[in-house]
Amino acid sequence: MKNTHQINLTKRPAQPSADKQQSVQHGLDDQYQELQSILAQAEALIKQQSAEIKKIKEMKLYSAEYFKEKKKT
Repeated sequence: MKNTHQINLTKRPAQPSADKQQSVQHGLDDQYQELQSILAQAEALIKQQSAEIKKIKEMKLYSAEYFKEKKKT
């Protein structure tokens, strides 16, 4: 019986060069750093807005209590 199976080496995926791999890695590192920066900015904005919301709630509570007292007098 004759072996009809042949290995076709030309269809193997080409391995990227080391330079290309390094370039891609640098690109990914840059994107990661950019996303980390955006995340830090978003967290800072959330913290700032949370503080502002807390102040507004305190002011509303204070004004509600003030007007309750004013109505009594």
